[in-house]
Amino acid sequence: MIFLAKDLWAAATCSHEEIELGDAEFKVQTSFYQSRSPNGKTVLIMPPTGGNNALDRAYARGLCSAGFDVYILNRWTGDDEYNLELGIHERLYERTQKAIGFVLAEIPDNRPVGILGTSVGAIFTATAMGVHDRLKAAFVITGGAPIASVIVNSDQLAMKDAKLKRFEEFGFKNEQEYLTALAPMILLDPFKLPRKFEGKKLGMVISEEDTTVPGEYQLSLEKLWNPQTVYRFRNDHFLTILKTWIWHRGDIVRFFQSSLGSGVEGFSNPPPAGSN
Repeated sequence: MIFLAKDLWAAATCSHEEIELGDAEFKVQTSFYQSRSPNGKTVLIMPPTGGNNALDRAYARGLCSAGFDVYILNRWTGDDEYNLELGIHERLYERTQKAIGFVLAEIPDNRPVGILGTSVGAIFTATAMGVHDRLKAAFVITGGAPIASVIVNSDQLAMKDAKLKRFEEFGFKNEQEYLTALAPMILLDPFKLPRKFEGKKLGMVISEEDTTVPGEYQLSLEKLWNPQTVYRFRNDHFLTILKTWIWHRGDIVRFFQSSLGSGVEGFSNPPPAGSN
């Protein structure tokens, strides 16, 4: 009954529609939540592997109920490319940042924007903070860097499968050889990009026990970012993500409320291009 009441409250305070952005060559599929009581601020949400899920939608409803307009980035052109060639990761990250750029272009320039990401979405988010000046605040849940180190050491099924096949295809003898070959191929990495995150509001959820985005690299990102807000867990990847929503979803809303300034009072985005 509590969750039903919250969903009814969100429905009363927000409108929701699926919107396609982009141009003739590149499309971005988004879920757009528009507040009926806008605070003049926008948050982008980058989902984990597998795409938009119940927790992403719950974060979107919570933020929207608090006055934020919210875009969940669901899919974009070329996000499903798969092959063993090492350059694929850079191409995928380029397309992700292009997708973020198209969404940012829909948001009026005088409107502060933050970004929230989980798992691979958190890695996309950390990368975005070195690419897009428009982003004024970021909160990442189990994100890590350097990206090549995460890929090589992750126990995520797709990453493990790719590693085994690449060892066979390219003759790598050990993980260090794999990392040495892969790292130079990934330039869109928080450690290699300009430090545009400096002076901005940053928050993290970290689990040192994580093996999907290994805790070692979550701590590396923390050291790079020096975030003002940190919540720590000692659980696996999934449980950390779930506990974050259970215990800290309100804290995340308050993080963006305080981090994005006063916003543009009484102003909400017009329906984006492509809206029905």
